[in-house]
Amino acid sequence: MEKYISVIVPCYNAAAYLDRCINSLLNQTIGYKHLEMIFINDASTDNTLSLLLDYEKKYEDNIMVINCEENGKQGTARNIGLQYATTNYISFLDSDDELHSDALKCMFDSMQKNSCDFVKCDYKQVYSGADKSNALHAEEQHMDMSDIGIKRRYILEHGWQTAVWGKLYSKDFLEQHAIFFPQNITMEDIYFSELCMLYATNITYIPIPYYYYYYNPNGTMFSDTMLSYYMDTPKVQNMIAERAIEEHMLEDCILEFEVLHFVKACVEPLDRMLTDKRYYNEGNIKYIREKINIYFPNIAENPYLLQDKSPKVQHYLEIIREGNL
Repeated sequence: MEKYISVIVPCYNAAAYLDRCINSLLNQTIGYKHLEMIFINDASTDNTLSLLLDYEKKYEDNIMVINCEENGKQGTARNIGLQYATTNYISFLDSDDELHSDALKCMFDSMQKNSCDFVKCDYKQVYSGADKSNALHAEEQHMDMSDIGIKRRYILEHGWQTAVWGKLYSKDFLEQHAIFFPQNITMEDIYFSELCMLYATNITYIPIPYYYYYYNPNGTMFSDTMLSYYMDTPKVQNMIAERAIEEHMLEDCILEFEVLHFVKACVEPLDRMLTDKRYYNEGNIKYIREKINIYFPNIAENPYLLQDKSPKVQHYLEIIREGNL
């Protein structure tokens, strides 16, 4: 049976969540036989690999398990998945999350109808199984990114949503523009998602929470190890800024992208430094200021930011100007 979608799932010590994750794929209304499910075991130390191999044996035509003996973080695992994907469309699912049963069919139908570069749906944060809700009917929104007004508005309203899950991508689109994940660094999805946004000519948004994002206190965003990699956010944001500038991708949306860059490369790390003294580091403040002034030397005069009279934004703009926290 023809496979329509490759679903890439990085797995690291995911044994406790795998049944939930995999069953949500097997129960997709598009039919699991139309899916190519690629699970990358990223050097797990629990029994993740053995569980995955059991599923692969049971569903050998649709489940592929790739075992990595060294942990390369999610960027490496997702890139490996992209290399093995053979279908025309790509989706990503985190191993501790799940999909509504209609998620892939709805996004696939929209992709076929609108010939999009990617389709995105909403998500719901879940704290327990009881928190899930049935998806509601809502009208999808198709956005022609060649319309500069639409592109600018999309950057301002959606640009901060850099998770790669909850979306369906055209594989041709990703390959045409060499869109991939940076490796051996966290927050890699910022790079991938912002490249997709800047290159896209057609995007469809389905305002229905088809993706269930589970709160995991041991996950990347909530664990105590955030102290060791919170600066990956500005580092990855600077990577995308450098590429976007080199490839002249910002000429019609520089002001809007500056706002997004300010949030990711400045506000997010400085917020951590100001709310938790463990994060405070003068060297990191210097890095933030120097890099943002290299890539966007006029950001302190950005009209969107100047219109925001909140003390925090104005304080952070002053840091960019003067360097004092």
